[in-house]
Amino acid sequence: MSALPELCQKVMNAYESLDFGLGRHVVSPYYMNADKRKRAASAVESGKGSPEEIVEELKLRALIKKIDLAKLSREEIRQLMTDERIGIDCSGLVSHILDPWVKETSHSALGRSLLRTQRSLKRKLLLRFRPFQNIDVTLLTSPENAQSVMLTDVKPGDLIRTRGGKHVLLIDEVEKDMENLISFSFIHSSDRFGNASGVQRGRVVILKPEASLYEQHWQESLPDQKPAYEGWLEEREKNGILRLNAINEKSQIQSSKFK
Repeated sequence: MSALPELCQKVMNAYESLDFGLGRHVVSPYYMNADKRKRAASAVESGKGSPEEIVEELKLRALIKKIDLAKLSREEIRQLMTDERIGIDCSGLVSHILDPWVKETSHSALGRSLLRTQRSLKRKLLLRFRPFQNIDVTLLTSPENAQSVMLTDVKPGDLIRTRGGKHVLLIDEVEKDMENLISFSFIHSSDRFGNASGVQRGRVVILKPEASLYEQHWQESLPDQKPAYEGWLEEREKNGILRLNAINEKSQIQSSKFK
């Protein structure tokens, strides 16, 4: 079994267990800011905040509105987050999880490692001071930044682009028997899980190694729906499994040493 480096796992776990004290841990809801001005907004307002930023932002808004968070249950805190439009979108989640790995292996933040076609002074400044707000699925999975990967070759850290390039999943764990792929797990933040929308995990069990993801068995949290699998079916010709150039073969080898 191979998995993401420990620091990446810590970030993953933090989004699944936002700590509001008194034993109240909340899974981050989904939030995506569709406003074109989001690139100049704060990370949390853009749906790109770190776990710590998300917690602090909710505390601040509760203070302003004179809401005593200490009196709220986990469910009430999560509802308040949803009402306040505080959460994480899919590319924000992936970027924050992979950022410490990229920093460790390339000595450069993920935002600085990604290649972009637009080089205006304004965009350069935004990228420098607001890197996560300026990372989306299109950028992460563009030909300049990621290469296609065969299903049988997947590794932790690989991306699955779905919904025709509007959504991204992150492979966090891969199970193999010798060199044969058995299954892999993934994490993502999605708005398609109803009241449970937000950070979710899933698993793909390999039934036909040489076939596409379409023919494998997807396991998800909803009993009668498979939002991640359904996303793979949307505009399938635009979807795919990809590996960031910033996480090269050297990074994969070093991952077992990265603590």
